[in-house]
Amino acid sequence: MKVGKIIKNYVLSIVMASFCINKINVLIKPSKGTLFLLGGLIVLLLASCDQKKLGRNNMSSKEMQMLITLDTLMEACWNKKEIAKLELVMTEDVSRRVNNIIVAHNRKEVAANIAVFISGFPDLTITLSNLHLSDNYAFYNWTFSGTNTGIFGEFPATGKKVKVNGISKIIFNEEGIIVQEDVSYNELDLLQQLGYSLNPPNFD
Repeated sequence: MKVGKIIKNYVLSIVMASFCINKINVLIKPSKGTLFLLGGLIVLLLASCDQKKLGRNNMSSKEMQMLITLDTLMEACWNKKEIAKLELVMTEDVSRRVNNIIVAHNRKEVAANIAVFISGFPDLTITLSNLHLSDNYAFYNWTFSGTNTGIFGEFPATGKKVKVNGISKIIFNEEGIIVQEDVSYNELDLLQQLGYSLNPPNFD
């Protein structure tokens, strides 16, 4: 799911409402007050469809900003590889944990961490699902896919395609900017897809 699609649909709902109002005006020529009421009802009806996908009937301005932040993080920073845009979505002292291990203590280190994956998988894409917002938190599932055609950390390119699922929890400040990111996924699964194996120790 692209969170930016939800925001775009709000704009589309307004355009569609305007179209419907023009048609109604031509056909039955109602009063201005009736047109205003009908327009409001159409916008609410169309917009509520996407709001319900998040389990929210009323979305606050902070929640909208949280969605915009997530969309920039995933679509721009990860999928379009525009790492510099991290400064738009993360605080300077943001922290990032992967499988409960801190891998970044600030925004610069987060950028370096993301760069490792972009180097190893230049065609990588990340898609979100089951997004849920609660107070200053976002929880979601994600799917990472790509082809290992570059150096991935200390591992050489294998040319193999991978697909890994994981879950994330993000904490935002009051401005809707990320202050902490917690990521969980099966690292062994990723390495096995690249052709590596976990051998038991030899006690002989």
